[in-house]
Amino acid sequence: MVTNFTKEQLLRDFSLKTEYRETYQALLRNLKRREGFGILFVLCSPAQRVEIIDSVQKDLPDKSVETLNLENNINNLYNLIAQKNNQKKIDILFITGIEKTLVDYIKSSGIGGQGDYYRLDTVPPILSHLNLQRERFRDDFKTCFVFFVPLFALKYILRRSPDFYDWRSGVFEFASTQERVKEESLRYLREGDYEQYLLWTPQQRREKILEIEDLISERYQTLENKAALWFEVGRIYAAEQNWEEAIQSYDKAIELQPDNYNALNLRGIALRELGRLEEAIVSFDQAIEIQSNDSVAWNNKGIVLHKLGRFDESIQSYKHALALKADDHNSWFFLGYALLDLGQFAEAAKSFDTALTLKPDNHDSWFFLGYSLSNLGRLEEAIQSFDTALALKPDDYAVWYFRGITLSNLGQFEEAIQSYDKVLKFKSEDANTYYNKACCYALQENIDQALSNLQQAIALDQQYQVMAKTDSDFDDIRSDQRFQNLINSP
Repeated sequence: MVTNFTKEQLLRDFSLKTEYRETYQALLRNLKRREGFGILFVLCSPAQRVEIIDSVQKDLPDKSVETLNLENNINNLYNLIAQKNNQKKIDILFITGIEKTLVDYIKSSGIGGQGDYYRLDTVPPILSHLNLQRERFRDDFKTCFVFFVPLFALKYILRRSPDFYDWRSGVFEFASTQERVKEESLRYLREGDYEQYLLWTPQQRREKILEIEDLISERYQTLENKAALWFEVGRIYAAEQNWEEAIQSYDKAIELQPDNYNALNLRGIALRELGRLEEAIVSFDQAIEIQSNDSVAWNNKGIVLHKLGRFDESIQSYKHALALKADDHNSWFFLGYALLDLGQFAEAAKSFDTALTLKPDNHDSWFFLGYSLSNLGRLEEAIQSFDTALALKPDDYAVWYFRGITLSNLGQFEEAIQSYDKVLKFKSEDANTYYNKACCYALQENIDQALSNLQQAIALDQQYQVMAKTDSDFDDIRSDQRFQNLINSP
């Protein structure tokens, strides 16, 4: 016996299949009757597009059918078609990919609402070209051009190139079935990869966002998949550091799915990046309320509390995170960082040590371990930590700088100067480094080099002229008239 639910589903699927067949037959009749020039627009899924092209080729064997796939931005469609047309007469030319040339000029509907979706002051060169050359297309090509376009592209052409759009002979929209919408949604979600988004060009990211937004607006889209797709849009915006847009996308996901832990967590990160720290804490707290046994939101909350200078609360958040996931090297690192700001160098060193047992190749942990050890007076060990950090990242001038300070405190002035020289290789106008070099040379009683470097420091920052007047590092050369002239000159 067939249940009511199954009956409804069967009727809906039958209705959609009937609608698809009717739309296809209407397109086929148009193409069959047409002689010469015409412009048609077809809206369908990528899978439907392949099916439609194959079916037309089989159902119209007397027509010459070709396909032009536009893979990159173009400004001149006429020349591309002319090249194909020179090879043989074309009755029907299916054109795909025109949207790739438009995406840079289209705003996402997620920003500013539907009213702002297509409001840009410039028209893409390709649309200007189509507007200006449409008579040449009609006169020179006895071809029916069938543009496969996503919804966002058709809307944009309608608004920004109405003259070209008015030449259309028809628009054919192939409805997506519930199953097809589900499959497409799951494919986008399955393929979603933040690391990949980081590698994409801005155009690739924008195109993907617009495609997903079209999918979100599908008739049979589920609330669950809408929320997941808005979350994915937020991640794409985050990959290009468009934090406002990312927040709006996460908000849409949360509106549809208030217990969306991941959206609340990433929303907090986006707010943090915008400096909206109190709001970020609220977002992390909401995430924690939903999923208190996950360390990620606790860790992120700790980072924001640290930025606010609330170090004790920050440490408590990191400890919560570590109670849930003791092998998280990031939590150990940030705990150490907060302890440093409280001057708890011994505890900080222990935290960085633990972080390094979990991730020995973390250059930052080696650096801050060295910094902690240096403040504890364990200077030789600090140098070893700095050296390990530099082996992992030789161009980190901050490590070279603190290595220089530590060597200077050990009385190894020549080695300290070499470290400072490394700093200046990467940061040639760092007044502080020139000043520290001057101190090292003064302690060696190398007056010429001390004065030369001090002069450089003062030229970059006048405060060092004042500092040198009372700095005991210059005591051995203080009586030299050249030094007196330098520190007392107007």
